[in-house]
Amino acid sequence: MDFFRNRFLIDYCQHVIYNLLYRTDGAPFIGEGEKYFSIIDDTEIEIMKCIWEHPDTYIKIPPARRVWNMEIPELGEKTFSIDNPSYYAPDHSYKNTFINLTLKTLAALDELEKIKSQSSTLVFNRLERGVFCMLAIQMKDWKNIYFMNGFKKSFDAILTYLAKFPQYDHYLKSMFFLDTKDDTCYLKDVESPCIVICNENSTSATKILNKRELDLVISYNGRL
Repeated sequence: MDFFRNRFLIDYCQHVIYNLLYRTDGAPFIGEGEKYFSIIDDTEIEIMKCIWEHPDTYIKIPPARRVWNMEIPELGEKTFSIDNPSYYAPDHSYKNTFINLTLKTLAALDELEKIKSQSSTLVFNRLERGVFCMLAIQMKDWKNIYFMNGFKKSFDAILTYLAKFPQYDHYLKSMFFLDTKDDTCYLKDVESPCIVICNENSTSATKILNKRELDLVISYNGRL
């Protein structure tokens, strides 16, 4: 399924921008003072922008102003301006970071497309801002969707957004935030077969307990 220029997703991106996570929500930030980088919000916002624009166009868009004059090793080395040494923006490695995360997310969605007929239940190891979920619900009507852990504010924002669309209102009663507070998926009380979606970073690995023979797992690197 081709998700580039996906209007539903980019409108959801605007919804996320109006419902950002804060430090008081327990969300991770890097940076100091007025200059900070919200790891969860900004990563998924950039992924949504990349899906909307397509990587070939996204790479040409200047970095967001919020990351100017910031030391962000996770996003690449800074590039100084010849005309104004006090200004710099991350170089293309910044863009490539998010392009790579986007392509891995889309590749995982392609995997889901191939096996979607084998289950009507999705289980997410964690909830960032729900990019994968917002695209997955366009593939088919899932019976139940579970988020093992993440941020309750992110979950509430998803429900608020979906409530605007009659075709998705059944998810208001069939989406569940379990808040397990660790990197473990407990499948004991989840109907089988289910499809487990594990969104990992370069160092994480989700433990899956009580996995049954018919349960399926898709794991991908989609976050910093």
